[in-house]
Amino acid sequence: MALGWKGVGVLGSAFVFKTLLMSYSGALYAPTIGAYFRKYRDCVKNDMFEIKDAKKEYYYIDTSDYMNYGNKDLHDGYHSHHGP
Repeated sequence: MALGWKGVGVLGSAFVFKTLLMSYSGALYAPTIGAYFRKYRDCVKNDMFEIKDAKKEYYYIDTSDYMNYGNKDLHDGYHSHHGP
């Protein structure tokens, strides 16, 4: 048998084995996953914008007032050179 056909045979066998293993695993864990989804049904949000993440809101940087100053607002304490 040619090298290419051996590779195709190995890949086909791997696909069949993976498919059988996934169907068995799906049937085995379906009740557990179903119970998990039923338990947390009240926490599900249909709209992505309804989800509030406290950690993300804590680290959010408000850029609405970014560089909203002029030369009159700056004084000698705001420059970076403090040498002689």
